[in-house]
Amino acid sequence: MSDLNEVISLARTLVKENQFNNEALRIFLASITPGLRGTDAFIDRNVSKWSLRMNRQWDMGVSMAQKEDQEKGATDSDDNIEMSLFPGNTQTKLEVPLRWNGRVGRWIPIKSDERNIEDEGDEEYAELTGDSVREPLRLPTRRTAIGRYMQASMLNASKFNHAALYYMFEAHEIVPEDPLLCLGVAVSTLARAQGRRADNRQQLIVQTAAFMEEYRKFRGADNLATQEVEYNFGRFFHQLNLGSFAVRHYRRVLVLAEEWQQTHSDDPGFGPEAAYNLSLLYVLSGAPSLAKDLYRRWLSI
Repeated sequence: MSDLNEVISLARTLVKENQFNNEALRIFLASITPGLRGTDAFIDRNVSKWSLRMNRQWDMGVSMAQKEDQEKGATDSDDNIEMSLFPGNTQTKLEVPLRWNGRVGRWIPIKSDERNIEDEGDEEYAELTGDSVREPLRLPTRRTAIGRYMQASMLNASKFNHAALYYMFEAHEIVPEDPLLCLGVAVSTLARAQGRRADNRQQLIVQTAAFMEEYRKFRGADNLATQEVEYNFGRFFHQLNLGSFAVRHYRRVLVLAEEWQQTHSDDPGFGPEAAYNLSLLYVLSGAPSLAKDLYRRWLSI
């Protein structure tokens, strides 16, 4: 676990050193290992608070850039029109102005009283005195969809699905044709629908299906992408205990995986995952012989 925390700490440092950079955020997400330990490290309290501060500062930068454009007499651009879609993008309680700190090479909030015990030693709140060493970075003109997705994923993993939906919808609003964000909204909506506090379960399930269809439309039509789509649709119906619909999609994955292996003998595609889930449905329906066939074909070394 200590090694995972060290990896995440180094990835956080990379994001800090490359402020307002989506590629650094992608590297941070790629550094998260699968499994329970990786998830625990990902949803650590300090990491979640850092992610929230990072998103907030990005929004501050967007607001400052927009204000500078308005002061220069710039007309509304596509980015400004896009930002006006967000009700929080106003100079009310939203954003505290940023100030460039050349010694640490980042934009940081002018108000340093937000510091708390968990932030002790964080260079983000370094003193604002001293001569500037580095030239100021260019302020962002668009909100970050990846940062929103990262915050929503942390909340989903912590079972705060209602709060996760807020960030997922904002990320989807920024990049509506991204298949991963469409799938993320669908996952968050389905998790919300299955919670005890869901106010309209049927409506949430229909919304999930709608975003799943968007995900299918934008994901692509090649063999591996189609396997992924069919598998996720199978998981969608499996989660709703609609086994007959899930079986149909899992079987399609296996057919596509057979075709895929004809040209990629070392890559089973999504065949093992679909076979395992399908075997669970076979066992529950009283067909263990069919499950054993799947074990021999897809789940044996």
